[in-house]
Amino acid sequence: MPLQAPFIALMARAAGSALALLEHPPMITGLASRGSAILIFSYLGGQQEAIASWSGRDLHLFVVASLALILAVPVGNLKLKTRLIIWSATFIMLLTFGISVVQLKTVADASASSNLGFALYSAAERAFLGMANKALIMVGMVLLPSFLFLTAYAASWSEARVATLAQRPTRSRQPPQRSWWQSWGTPPLVALAAGALLLLVPPSSDPTPAVRAEGLRRILELNPSSARAWFSQGLYDERDGKFREALEMYRAALRLDPDLVLAHFGAGNVYFAQREYDLAIKSYDEVLKRDPEHILARYNLGNAFIEKGELEPAARSYEAVLSRDPNQADAHKNLGIVLERLERPCDALAHLKRSSALDRRYFGDPAVRSEIVRLTTLCPGK
Repeated sequence: MPLQAPFIALMARAAGSALALLEHPPMITGLASRGSAILIFSYLGGQQEAIASWSGRDLHLFVVASLALILAVPVGNLKLKTRLIIWSATFIMLLTFGISVVQLKTVADASASSNLGFALYSAAERAFLGMANKALIMVGMVLLPSFLFLTAYAASWSEARVATLAQRPTRSRQPPQRSWWQSWGTPPLVALAAGALLLLVPPSSDPTPAVRAEGLRRILELNPSSARAWFSQGLYDERDGKFREALEMYRAALRLDPDLVLAHFGAGNVYFAQREYDLAIKSYDEVLKRDPEHILARYNLGNAFIEKGELEPAARSYEAVLSRDPNQADAHKNLGIVLERLERPCDALAHLKRSSALDRRYFGDPAVRSEIVRLTTLCPGK
């Protein structure tokens, strides 16, 4: 349908405002339409990111089926037909809006359960969403089209009956004047005003630390046995500089799932920030046992060895990073520094030049540039 993308964008905007009013604390903190799909964003995985995508391409079935039945009924009076279409459009918009909100919450919860390892809503809320989804689909596919068709048919029959009665001779009488809202119907106008007010409500966005903390507490209450839920809380604590609390969260996650790579990596980062380099190295080693291709763990492992003054292991770590990603500018730069301290200036020069070529930060860094110039005089052939 040509108007499907704008219609989905409107549904995303209205659903975002409704969720901002309904969810406290918010679980869904962003909706973005992409053609016939709506991306669902949340902070609960550790950062504000898309956690699911919902396809609204079937919404047009509810619109087309209902309007087709209305238009199929022969109504000669243009004003009456217009009135029927306005009423129908009002009911259809309310229905599709309700379906959108319910299915967005359902899809977000299913995706979080599958990919993040925890549920967003309680068992009672999930049961309610399931029943609401079935009821709305039943209304949209059967009850609403039937109701609109019967309404249009009754209006057509009434119009024909009025035309028949009008042919009988009667005493002329001035019909009473009806106001415009009586002619067109109050419910559509009320729905239009409510929709306009709803769109004025700003949709949920990146939550404040207080709202985020409340949401994470709720997730932990709902999912006390989910390692990923404890990890998400720890990740935010780490970013907020609450290292002791972050370590407690990561340890709790690892008690539930000793193979959770994310928690091992997070613990290593906290230990590194606290200058506990032996523990950081141990945590990064745990990551690499489970995921040998984890480049950031190898890179951070090299940094921890540098801080301990263990240059050979540091060089091997950076070389392992570059064997997997030859364009890692930071690894080239750090490896150059290590090789220089290992008295391998010409090897160091090649990596410093490469880091400068890959990253404008190092190209414009006076210390890196001066070191390249100095080493070039020592290694004229490089």
